[in-house]
Amino acid sequence: MQSPTSADGTDVWGLMTNMTLDQSTRAVRMLEERSYELKATAHSHLDTLWRSLVVVDDSNKSLTINGSLAGAPGTLAEAVVALQAYKELDKAAIKLARSLSQMMLTPRVHPPYTELVITPVSMTNNVPIETDSMT
Repeated sequence: MQSPTSADGTDVWGLMTNMTLDQSTRAVRMLEERSYELKATAHSHLDTLWRSLVVVDDSNKSLTINGSLAGAPGTLAEAVVALQAYKELDKAAIKLARSLSQMMLTPRVHPPYTELVITPVSMTNNVPIETDSMT
């Protein structure tokens, strides 16, 4: 097999063979940093896409799920596939479920106008117990 050459005709494998440990370590570190930056940027874009397609508006008590939006860089199906690839789909689903619960269930189960009053009652004669004696 013939060794690949660079644009100027230099033997690439020959250069790699003669590369010092310091040069290769620095190159790996630079590649790792760039890889991290690209992953962080992709994750940020994915999060923005998800939040634009799946909107829980607590103030208006509404949920809007869009398959796609004009000007959005992707669709809901693509966002789901990307979330699966990043192993973030479960987190997004849990966050959506909590938002829905907070918006829809919590106000019905714990209405703000209802104050829970607990009156201790004697088990033997069904008479309210003085609360001062409990402190």
